[in-house]
Amino acid sequence: MILEPGEVYFEDFSCSRVGVKEGGSGKLKLCSKSVIFEPHDYSIPLYKILLVNCPVIKEENGCLYVECKQHAQLMKGKKLIYYVDVAGILIIGE
Repeated sequence: MILEPGEVYFEDFSCSRVGVKEGGSGKLKLCSKSVIFEPHDYSIPLYKILLVNCPVIKEENGCLYVECKQHAQLMKGKKLIYYVDVAGILIIGE
């Protein structure tokens, strides 16, 4: 897992993701400075969203809605990449 200096990992949750380019199921890793979506399908990128870039994070009907100004793709397939994408909304739920 790729953490920022001084960042602490808290817990991970099973989840499904919709609302950004690709959907899919995976793990949502909750950290002190970010949330990381790690998909089960390696063809979907691993996303890291810094909490400082999230003006809206809310829970509604059992889903977590994360609106972000930008997020980073850290890995696609087995290849390490670092690509910063612009605004998006992540809807994460069971």
